[in-house]
Amino acid sequence: MIPPTPVDEAARLEALQQLAILDTLPEAAFDDILWIAAYLCRTPIALISLVDADRQWFKSRIGLDAPELARDISFCTHTIGQADLFVVPDAADDERFRHNPLVTSDPHIRFYAGAPLVTAEGHSLGTLCVLDRAPRQLGAEERAVLGSLSRLVVAQLELHHKAIQQARLIAERDAVQETLRHSEERYRHLVTNATDIIYQTDAAGHFIYFNETAVRLLGYSAGEISGRHYLELVGPAHRRKAARFYDRQFARRIPSTYFEFRAATRDGAEVWLGQNVQLLFDGDRVLGFQAVARDVTERRRAEAALREAHEALRHAHEDLEQQVRERTRDLTDANGALRAEIAERRGLEAEREKLLAEALERADRCPLTGLINHRAFHHRLAAEAERALRENAPLAIALIDLDNFRFFNDAYGHAVGDDLLRRVAAALNSQCGPCDTLSRFGGDEFALLLPGIAGEEAGRLAGRLAACLDGVGYRPPAYETVIPLSLSVGVAVFPEEAATRQDALALADARLRRAKSGGDGGSQADRIRGDASRQVEGFSMLDALVTAVDNKDRYTRRHSEDVMTYSLELARELDLGERTRHVVAVAALLHDVGKIGVPDHILRKPGRLTEEEFAAVRQHPVIGAVMVGAVPGLEETLDAVRLHHERWDGGGYPGGLRGEETPLLARLMAVADAYSAMTTDRPYRTGMPAEQALAILEAGAGTQWDPACVRAFFQVRARLARGNSRRAA
Repeated sequence: MIPPTPVDEAARLEALQQLAILDTLPEAAFDDILWIAAYLCRTPIALISLVDADRQWFKSRIGLDAPELARDISFCTHTIGQADLFVVPDAADDERFRHNPLVTSDPHIRFYAGAPLVTAEGHSLGTLCVLDRAPRQLGAEERAVLGSLSRLVVAQLELHHKAIQQARLIAERDAVQETLRHSEERYRHLVTNATDIIYQTDAAGHFIYFNETAVRLLGYSAGEISGRHYLELVGPAHRRKAARFYDRQFARRIPSTYFEFRAATRDGAEVWLGQNVQLLFDGDRVLGFQAVARDVTERRRAEAALREAHEALRHAHEDLEQQVRERTRDLTDANGALRAEIAERRGLEAEREKLLAEALERADRCPLTGLINHRAFHHRLAAEAERALRENAPLAIALIDLDNFRFFNDAYGHAVGDDLLRRVAAALNSQCGPCDTLSRFGGDEFALLLPGIAGEEAGRLAGRLAACLDGVGYRPPAYETVIPLSLSVGVAVFPEEAATRQDALALADARLRRAKSGGDGGSQADRIRGDASRQVEGFSMLDALVTAVDNKDRYTRRHSEDVMTYSLELARELDLGERTRHVVAVAALLHDVGKIGVPDHILRKPGRLTEEEFAAVRQHPVIGAVMVGAVPGLEETLDAVRLHHERWDGGGYPGGLRGEETPLLARLMAVADAYSAMTTDRPYRTGMPAEQALAILEAGAGTQWDPACVRAFFQVRARLARGNSRRAA
């Protein structure tokens, strides 16, 4: 029996082709996942299959020689049309398969279980399946494992796709660099013979380059102009103003600005030049400036003539009005009706303009929050950026994103989400001054313009905005605690940090994405990540999977970095060596990588897990250990990754180890992991106070946790508290 073609077949096949993985060589990452599936489900045959228009092709296979099969006899063709696991306990008793050649002849399949490989867009590309030559059933734990591993396969497919894209980008970059090399000479020719003046100075303001256009326009030879100060070429009436202009640009490190001035030619004449001036930097050191200038003398003359014509027109208009007033003084009441009609028409015109203005105002406003919308924000940004350049003043641009806001809509409905958005808008608006502009940028994002803000004040902005959400959250029915709401902020200052408003907005967006990932380039965690990436090939791939888990539940990355900090504190307290401390740090950063195989709804579930859901969670240390173990150089971290959920009394998982049967690194990480889990905010509940978490650790010492590790953790916390008290005093 051939199943019906999936309704999204065209889009599904296009997504499969974009992966560029069909007919590629075997890869260890896929083979490792398949080995886990076969081992945990105890089947002789396991396959990672991708189903295209005509065939079922195997990226990885165990127990089957053929690299592909025809689609019309494939069991997996049925699976890709399913939303969940597809299981055939006995194919010989199933009307759909009893006459299938895969059942009636080699390999004589009797049992089949397949999990669809579903992309984020909802397209089923193929399956992760296990098969047996005897009929059997699939238990709840095996179902959970198969589902988790199928999501891990999808994540690996996406990593493969990203690697292909990166290779393509590198090739494109090399091609661009080759093109640039070929065009360098042409560029120099264009600069030398450009219709605009192009020149450079050193940091003291002395000319070091002048193109031919400057020589022709100003009358100086290159030899005469080289080494002279730029003020010598500025007309006498403009020298003081030009000096103030350039000094201010140097002092404030303004990257780019525009200025018009009168320049003196060699024969004593003056021409108007309009120029864009850019500072040249070497790190933080200013090397000088570069300018592109154009002769605007004719435009300035035309503007002067236009002003004179306008003034003459104004005088003529005033004369005409005077004549009209003189002629209308003697008008009789007969023209009263005419005046009334004119007044009525003016009133109607004013009303029409008022209604039009109100309609435009409504079009520029978000109906939910009352803030200006995305389109109006860009108009306001253009106006404020122009004013900043005109007044030589800074403009701070802040992009704000609510963390995990989708959780509220998914869990409690859009009415709750809309109410929270209105409250967030009010809280953010309370931080705005009369000249600031707050916008609902889209969805759960806001944008803020703050004229005159720069430097340290801009640096403190993220903390100030985050603090204004204290108390803004949602308390679900029958819950005693409020689910907190937090935000991430990216700030950039125009024109100090970017030459254009578009560049400033892009810089703010990049800093927002960095803030959302929890990253800090100078943090201890990032330094350890950098060392591990250089020393261990494959660490970056595992760390990317931790980030993939973080995209599903932002708690994971912050939690892993906190566990690293607490584990290192414990390792120092227990006097472990530097090499061991490095192993502890790397293991802590990777200890939850196996959660890539846990479904989103389980990771984010606020209530108690079902038995089947908890079985899926219990698999993450084993999956994580298999993944880490596949990377040479990380062998010393395996015990901590696999066993950090074991208990001192033997009631933990996955091995039920008791006491010192669990290695020390896993025992100390269990304490650090528990303290972080208890004290960190989650999307659905607030972290508990440190005192309460410490009391729980103390009560569980000797049952859940190693008492020596708990005692050492208390000593660390007490010493840190004393240090904080001394600093406060």
